[in-house]
Amino acid sequence: MNQLFKALSNLERIKKVGGRNAKIALLTEVESTELLALLNVALNPYLTLGARVPKTISEIHPQTTFAHFNQTVLDLSTRHVSGGAAQVALANLVEGVPLELQPIFTDVLNKEPRIGVDVKTVNTVWDKFVPVFSPQLANDSGKRPFPKYAVAEPKFDGLRALLCVAGKTYLLSRKGLPLYNAENVIAEAVKYELPPGVYDGELFGQTFHQSVGTAHRSKSAATEELNFHVFDRLAWVEWNQRKCKRTFQDRRTDLADVLKRAPYECIKLVEQRPVTSMLAALQLAKIWKDQGLEGAVVKDLDAHYLFKRTDAWLKVKFTSTYDIPVVAVQIGRGKYAGSLGKLVCLYKSRTVRVGSGLSDELRDLWWAKPELIVGKTIEVKADEDETHKGSLRFPRFVRIREDK
Repeated sequence: MNQLFKALSNLERIKKVGGRNAKIALLTEVESTELLALLNVALNPYLTLGARVPKTISEIHPQTTFAHFNQTVLDLSTRHVSGGAAQVALANLVEGVPLELQPIFTDVLNKEPRIGVDVKTVNTVWDKFVPVFSPQLANDSGKRPFPKYAVAEPKFDGLRALLCVAGKTYLLSRKGLPLYNAENVIAEAVKYELPPGVYDGELFGQTFHQSVGTAHRSKSAATEELNFHVFDRLAWVEWNQRKCKRTFQDRRTDLADVLKRAPYECIKLVEQRPVTSMLAALQLAKIWKDQGLEGAVVKDLDAHYLFKRTDAWLKVKFTSTYDIPVVAVQIGRGKYAGSLGKLVCLYKSRTVRVGSGLSDELRDLWWAKPELIVGKTIEVKADEDETHKGSLRFPRFVRIREDK
């Protein structure tokens, strides 16, 4: 049997198995060179192919071999083959496998594996097999202690992005997925020979909806150019080792010096203002919100880059709570395949899907017994501003309102 087809069939088996422990057991059982190669393409954030599989695919005759797959991945990841030729190469790969295996092969090549297995699960079976992609994230300010030495930066209503400059220059999302349609940013980085490193920032257009829609489409008649508002920079050795001993103040000084070396227009240094209290940060957040931004982020000048969610960065946003009814449950994708992905709710007669804030235990319970949640009223926290369609923005589950 074709070993690549066998590995794809095993991915289908893994997809159908419920529960993380059962998936781990099956991964161990069906381990093969071909399976590991497929998982590496699907999950490795540093291995990007520069194109997606075309939507229209048909089976010509099953002939794609593992050697053909490996060579195509090498050609595309090194950009030896790119653009329209890359799409043709991906189509040839998929057309060469049986029809029943084409959907899962397409998901792998598009880096959208819907098998309920994530990087953490794979690395549980094969230690450190997939590189971990973990940019630093901010906590909500809440009642957290205020840093001794702090600055406030505007929080853009855009899309978190990392501009990676090495032998090639490319943009990744905070989850390590490719971002598109920001050729102006990449071209400017290449033109002015932006020094190597990982530049952390926000892609921002006119609105959040436009920014996200533009950056996530591999093909787009983009109606706007995205700007990259950068607020941090790490050396590759710091990023790869996930260890940074420089303070934010030192990194910021380095970043400002780098961006002074050329007349960058769409790569912009985020402004900073010193703050000594949360009240001062709230006042700045209100000013920036009135200018069409999302709020502010308070940053500890003495803190290191920690590659996780941390109190070193505190989001200052304007949120409210809402009570909304649950009308259905929706199956999960990726990590949550085979479990509950989101609660389907109603807000002002509009559908709202709530996934953030749910524990794994609640997901499994409510997927197995949806009657325990459907028909209930839940409390969610969301941004004060509604979406362009009048729905809730960034809803997060808080609790069940048993009194309603």
